[in-house]
Amino acid sequence: MGKFKELYRATKEKYKDNPVKFFWYLLIGIVGFILSPLTWWNDVFVNFPLAFAFGYLATMILKNFMDISLITFFWTIAIGYWISNFLGFYLMHISIVKTTDKKPSIANQVLISVLYTVVIYLLVESTFFEDTIYKYDLLPPWVS
Repeated sequence: MGKFKELYRATKEKYKDNPVKFFWYLLIGIVGFILSPLTWWNDVFVNFPLAFAFGYLATMILKNFMDISLITFFWTIAIGYWISNFLGFYLMHISIVKTTDKKPSIANQVLISVLYTVVIYLLVESTFFEDTIYKYDLLPPWVS
């Protein structure tokens, strides 16, 4: 518990003249934590819906330039998923760097995000989601 008290005192001293800035960075860290894959619930309730919305919007734009296959749709979802994870890690990185003197490795955070994306891709390739997608008709009408 001593390290937390020390960290709290150092942070409190650093932002004693500007607590609004501290709370801003704290809010950035909370949003980053919600977007990052560090909790069991965020994928279901946050990242998958955001990734699906990204894939939906991206293919809505891309359909004007090319035919959209199921694989293209899944790849845009994977890209949206990766972006949401990376953004979460990056926001947490900003929060930690600005509120403390610690410098976490951004390379490790990117690696974790890429590994999560590979797992999701393997699930898609194994037809894990196929029954659900066709059962509930979740594909946009322009996906063939």
